[in-house]
Amino acid sequence: MDKIRSGLAACLAVAGWLMVSTAYGVPDSLGSVALGTVFGGGSSSQPAAETPRLSPEQLGGLLGGVATRVDQCVKGGLLADDGTRAETQLDRLLTSAERATGETNVFSQIRGGWEKVRLQMAATEQTPLTTRDCSVAARQWRQAKSTYPIQ
Repeated sequence: MDKIRSGLAACLAVAGWLMVSTAYGVPDSLGSVALGTVFGGGSSSQPAAETPRLSPEQLGGLLGGVATRVDQCVKGGLLADDGTRAETQLDRLLTSAERATGETNVFSQIRGGWEKVRLQMAATEQTPLTTRDCSVAARQWRQAKSTYPIQ
C-alpha cells in the first residue's frame, strides 16, 4: 500500500512541478530539485523540515491544470489530437489510484482542486492561447506520461 501511495505522490509531484514551471516560467533545469521538494523528500538544498508540501487540493489544481490546458490547446487547433483527452487520461489515473489506496477523502480534495482550476481557466478562455503556451503544456504532459502511469 505504501508503494502505491509513494507512486501516486511522485506522479502528483511531477505534475505539480510541471504546472508551476509553466505558470511561473521556472527553468526546466530546476526540475530535479523541485520534484524532490514537493513532498519533503529527495534532493534539496533545504532541510526537510523547511520543505514546502502541497495540499491534495493544490496537487489536483496543478495536475488538472496541465491536462485542461492540453485539451484547450487541442480544441483550439494548436496541438494535434492523439485520440484521448488529457483530462480523461488523468481521470483514469486518479480513479485507479483511489481504488488502490482507498483514500476517498484525499481524492475528493484532489478533484476539488482540479475543478477550481478548471473553472478559473474557463473564465479566462477569452484570452487567446499562444503556440508557446501549448507547446510547453504538451511537453510537460508528455514528460508526465512517460514517467508516470497516465494512460
